[in-house]
Amino acid sequence: MARVWPEIVLSDVMMPQVDGLELCRRLRADEKWRALPVVLLSAKGSTDHRVEGLQAGADDYLAKPFSMAELLERLKARCPWASEPKDVDEAWRVKVQACMDESLGAADFDVAVLARRMGLSPRQLRRRVAAHFARSPAALLLERRLQRAHGLVLERSHATLNEVAYAVGLSPGYFSRRYRQAYREDTSGR
Repeated sequence: MARVWPEIVLSDVMMPQVDGLELCRRLRADEKWRALPVVLLSAKGSTDHRVEGLQAGADDYLAKPFSMAELLERLKARCPWASEPKDVDEAWRVKVQACMDESLGAADFDVAVLARRMGLSPRQLRRRVAAHFARSPAALLLERRLQRAHGLVLERSHATLNEVAYAVGLSPGYFSRRYRQAYREDTSGR
């Protein structure tokens, strides 16, 4: 069964064992969960309480009683990755590309492994990659493999195209078809 990763946290402030403020602090202290949006709900609606919630790391704080329509709009506004700042956007793109580049030669490196390494569910990864790269994770991974292969072909660092295919984690037959489609070059001379 695939793990499901949360996309947003909606928490009451007053809970047993770990209250909402402590939950925020713990999430913000953990790199894996740091970017996860947190919306706190509380019967404590004074300015001091709202400020305390925001200082603990909450992205939003809503006092009870609240309107369901307002809550839904606040959740929608906090939807992850909807409008990331450009520097966060670029940092994430670089992180994805670096993660892929580290493992391109492994034939068992696929979208599920990439999602796990990025700390996302496959569904979250699919959404984020589509938003940042305008393609599916599988298409992006194939593109990175073909780009690496093209560099190897131009460097002539491998004796055969089969060696190039294995070096980028693809079977020779599949590699040959996809490489020709991508680069439209005559590779028969190798």
